[in-house]
Amino acid sequence: MKLNLITKSATFLVFTIASVLPIQNPAWAFGSNNNLTETRVIADLISDSPSSPLTIAQSLNANSPLDGTWRLTFIGNGAVHTALLTMQGSYGVAKVTYFDSNLKRIQNVDQLMQLRYSSKGIALFGYNPVYSGTSIAAPYSPDNFFFTVINDSLQVVNCDDKEVCSWVRLENLN
Repeated sequence: MKLNLITKSATFLVFTIASVLPIQNPAWAFGSNNNLTETRVIADLISDSPSSPLTIAQSLNANSPLDGTWRLTFIGNGAVHTALLTMQGSYGVAKVTYFDSNLKRIQNVDQLMQLRYSSKGIALFGYNPVYSGTSIAAPYSPDNFFFTVINDSLQVVNCDDKEVCSWVRLENLN
C-alpha cells in the first residue's frame, strides 16, 4: 500500500503494525521461536500503552527528542538494513544501506524523514527515497519508525510502506 506523507499518521502506523503480525525478528533476536510473545510485545506498542510523547521525549531529549545523529539497524525483506539518521527538529534524512538480493549488491538510499507526535509515542515517517547522492527515485519502500516506552524501556519498530515490520536497534551517535 503506497501512501503519501500527508495521509500517513500514527493511526495508520498502528493499523499497519496490527495488520502484519507476527513481525520479522531482527538478526540479533534470532533463536526466539515464540511469535506469541513477539505479538504481545508489538500489541503493547499499539494498544493501551501508557507512553505519551512527553514520556518518550523525556527519555530522549525533551525539546528535540531525536535531534542529532542515530544509527538504526533493522531487517527488511530478509536483509539487514543500517540507517544513519540525522534529525534537526521535525525533519531529517535517513541514509540507508542494505544488500539487495535481487541485484546481488549493496544499495544506498536516502529518504527524507518527518517526525510526528501521537498519543502512543513518536512516529518518524520516511518519504521520497532516492539513490544516495542523486535525485533519482529509488524503488525502496520508505521506512516508518515508531518509538514508544514499554516497562520503562524505549522500544522502536519499523514498518515500511509495504507493511514489512521489524524491531529496530537504536544507537545514539552524538
